[in-house]
Amino acid sequence: MVSIEEIQAAYYMVAATGVLVAAGYYVWNMRQTIENRKAQLFTQMTSMFLNENWVENTSSLLRLQFTDFEDFARRYDSGVNPDHYKKRALVWNYVETLG
Repeated sequence: MVSIEEIQAAYYMVAATGVLVAAGYYVWNMRQTIENRKAQLFTQMTSMFLNENWVENTSSLLRLQFTDFEDFARRYDSGVNPDHYKKRALVWNYVETLG
């Protein structure tokens, strides 16, 4: 005949196995969630580079011509050329956020 101690030991082993399976599933699920979040974040960050405004803003920044800082400030400072400052701030702030 089966004693109560044997039944109790079997119950504990089944319960422990259930806890281990649940912990394993939780770890696997969290890894999948993290990988999905990384892919989503990468897609969101790089989608800006496909935006037409981004291309226009960065290309206008790359075409700047100046000899020194004073020349830059005279042509492109926020008080002199607010539209250019807006483009510069958008590009720099986005790149700063990525960093």
